[in-house]
Amino acid sequence: MLFVCSGIEAKQPNSAIRKCARVQLIKNGKKIAAFVPNDGCLNYIEEN
Repeated sequence: MLFVCSGIEAKQPNSAIRKCARVQLIKNGKKIAAFVPNDGCLNYIEEN
């Protein structure tokens, strides 16, 4: 289950904004931040 798509800033010394999605695992209900690869892949993810 997907909650929100956002960007997470990288730690020092990098300054990039990593694209990620906050998801909840069905197996145990934990909420995690999952990395979304490539530039345009964030457009193909739908929020539930």
